[in-house]
Amino acid sequence: MLSTDLEIKKEKNLYQLTYKDIKIRCLYSNNYVENENKELIEFIKDDLFRCGELNINKEGRLDFKRNICAYLLFCSYDLLIKEENYNGINFKDFIKRYFIFDLVLVNLSSKCYEALEKVRNAIGKNIKGDYFDQLQDCGWGRYWNGMCKSFEVEEVEKKFHEDGVNNDIIRWEKNKIISRKKCNKENYDYENLNIGHPMFDKQIYQDKPYPQKEGVFISQFLFSGSDVSEEIFSHFDDCTIFERISILSLFHRCKRRSFILPLAYIRDWINEKEFINAYMTITGSHFNCQHLFSQEAHFSNYKDNQEFSSLCYQFAKIGTKSQKQIYDKIQQDENEIVEFKQTLSLDINRIINDKTYSPKKEDKIMIEVLITIAGFLNANGGTLYVGVKDRNKKNYDKPIEIPGIKDEIDKLFKSSKESYKNYFTEIIKNKFKGLIYSSIYPKIETVFKSEIFIIRCLKSRKKVFLDGKFYLRKGPATHLLNTEQYNDYINGKENYLENN
Repeated sequence: MLSTDLEIKKEKNLYQLTYKDIKIRCLYSNNYVENENKELIEFIKDDLFRCGELNINKEGRLDFKRNICAYLLFCSYDLLIKEENYNGINFKDFIKRYFIFDLVLVNLSSKCYEALEKVRNAIGKNIKGDYFDQLQDCGWGRYWNGMCKSFEVEEVEKKFHEDGVNNDIIRWEKNKIISRKKCNKENYDYENLNIGHPMFDKQIYQDKPYPQKEGVFISQFLFSGSDVSEEIFSHFDDCTIFERISILSLFHRCKRRSFILPLAYIRDWINEKEFINAYMTITGSHFNCQHLFSQEAHFSNYKDNQEFSSLCYQFAKIGTKSQKQIYDKIQQDENEIVEFKQTLSLDINRIINDKTYSPKKEDKIMIEVLITIAGFLNANGGTLYVGVKDRNKKNYDKPIEIPGIKDEIDKLFKSSKESYKNYFTEIIKNKFKGLIYSSIYPKIETVFKSEIFIIRCLKSRKKVFLDGKFYLRKGPATHLLNTEQYNDYINGKENYLENN
């Protein structure tokens, strides 16, 4: 069978992947492939098409030749955090120690280190205070004291951290200390320098064609309890399950050489190209690195990495925390501070009912948007979501649909989101002078593959009139106040709407 033979069925609040009434199970557990997010299950089903012919075993698990797909990502979280993958210790304990060994922190090659520096700058902007600088110092300390390898045993780590260690030459083999002696110029072995320790004369390395830095050694066990480690981990802890799966999948694909790099990519601190360039640099698989790859092999490797990283990124973005928060707020329906409009100025109904109609910007549609904004400004503020349908009153249990704004942007703004935003901004400037970006904050957000336009309005300090009329938000509706109602409202009467 093919993925097109699979079906998505709903049971209670969960969408399930099925085949002829057989619920598909996860590959590594007895859990079903099901989720409250329908688009996630659709994404898994659609992505399976790349895997070609599928088989289903008697337990209900899928079997296929290709092993990189969203189905495997969905099934892998429990496996990815098993202790056996982290030297037999709890994942959180492992990863909080690990950060100082991350190879994105140091330059291991004279080639392509600029790619790492660009990534490091971007990461530093997203980490609190100077914590990333502190982390880099620790990373270089571990580089000079063991080539970014762990000595694992806490007693040995403490020995490194003791005062006076910087006066010693320490030699190791496979993470085991094999000798230790005081350092002086007479006992340097210039032929077999252990370049992993800071007490070797830095003058020797000044001829390196790439920058190296001093480092501060810290025991991994001491570091794991630091504010720096807690700050880095908090960014992972804040991720959705989808983001965590993607980060951990990329972490293991790069042979655990960097955790911070996939974290930065999935959290949108860096783009795909920056991620892949840095990824291939730290794994030694870049065309310009010390390993000699043919150009053809390099392009093939780049393509494979791009395919996998893109899959992880798309998987992560289905149901991210911010998107889920917006989605949940929309599902609570319209109220005194929330309103929905399907478009800014495109007449959807006329497009559906009049085949001769040529889409254009309709003032009557836009004025409804402006009325809502005026109502929010004169009340307690509120948020207008454009690209969202009103709830289906005949089928109230059905989720509110979010078709998004793409159709309007394509039809009226030549597929330019910038033109769409500029159009709105200019109208706001004309109708509500001085309020754009002081009381009115527009932005485009993605919610489960659909882009919507969110207009957040704060309560205005002054009364706002639209074309000489006063609108006020009350309950889930915006009201036009006549002169008598307006006077009653100004005078603080609670029943001002009753005067018609």
